[in-house]
Amino acid sequence: MIPKQSVENQAYTVDFGGQNKAFKDLRTGEPPTGLYAAGDTVLLSFEMQAEDVRNTFYLDGEEINASYYNEQYGYCYHFVMPAHDVKFTWKSRNLMKEE
Repeated sequence: MIPKQSVENQAYTVDFGGQNKAFKDLRTGEPPTGLYAAGDTVLLSFEMQAEDVRNTFYLDGEEINASYYNEQYGYCYHFVMPAHDVKFTWKSRNLMKEE
């Protein structure tokens, strides 16, 4: 009989595509480490928002909306960490530029 592997205390990665310094972990106020246990609530803020830029955020390729806006921290996102690595990315579009 093969023993089951424990996933307790296993850390999974949030891949920010090298852009983790654009975000802050709302618990620490620092750039996120990107390591979370399955079931953890990931709390992020994104401050780099300009009126003439539309940022679209994606969690594993699916669009994710801001959970709320905070005057101090900007746009805030939260999600529950699944039991696998995920990608949290964004695309910016300049609204002043014709496409």
